[in-house]
Amino acid sequence: MLAIVLVSLLVIQMGDAEEEYADRSLVVRESKNDGRFALWLMPPRLTEGTVTVTATSQNMTLSRKVPFTLDVSAAQMNLMKPHKILFAYQKDTTRPYSFYWQYQSQFGLRGGRHDDSVVYTLPYQPGTSHRVGQGFLGGFTHYARSQEEFAVDFLMDEGTTICAAREGVVILVRADSRVGGADVQKYRNAANYVVIKHSDGTYARYAHLQYAGALVQLGAKVVRGQPIGKSGTTGATTTPHLHFDVSVPIDGMTRRSIPIRFRTSEGIISNPVKGQTYTCVQ
Repeated sequence: MLAIVLVSLLVIQMGDAEEEYADRSLVVRESKNDGRFALWLMPPRLTEGTVTVTATSQNMTLSRKVPFTLDVSAAQMNLMKPHKILFAYQKDTTRPYSFYWQYQSQFGLRGGRHDDSVVYTLPYQPGTSHRVGQGFLGGFTHYARSQEEFAVDFLMDEGTTICAAREGVVILVRADSRVGGADVQKYRNAANYVVIKHSDGTYARYAHLQYAGALVQLGAKVVRGQPIGKSGTTGATTTPHLHFDVSVPIDGMTRRSIPIRFRTSEGIISNPVKGQTYTCVQ
């Protein structure tokens, strides 16, 4: 009898399937039967996303060329039901076969181009002030050419009201995490957050919110300055703060971080400085 080799590798968004705190807002699953395999995009917990699937196989016929990237939105598919995105079957039933696959996913759709004329409001209440814990190109996690290159961390007490820095539509909300800590590998996917899409196709992420700390729902339209969440310490952090960034996905694996400008009581700033305190004005 010929030996049959079968291995499948499932990668949940930015982590392994076995990861305790993995964010499952966009998930791909496998079904299999007698040398036939299908990959299914499950109903997402977001309104817009991007997923990239890679695979290697032996003695298999695949329904599409790999790797491939899919845009996930109501314009492309019915988000209420699973969708078969890849079908594979054994070519020669007398020979061994193998099928290895993985996927990665991101919130948002590709193709956004930032409107550089936009000046953002600081993401907290008017008249309040907060100190920058890490700015653009920060040496800790916002390092050059990373997906968080132009992110900003604003230090603030737990439960501080977070406000929309720009108007848009909520495309992703997570508020079920209760955990956080210094172990980046363990807690990197455990943050709560709100993601808002802007009119130019870019996305703002407001992260590390407290448990049940989202004040908006999926699909809601928000205006600049509107309260959208409460700050916390969920995810990879030991200090209460708000992580804020603007970006667009390149594919399911990578994002492009976008430098932005903020309006403050001291004027418009284009490079938030670590240790500097900034006061929000409308």
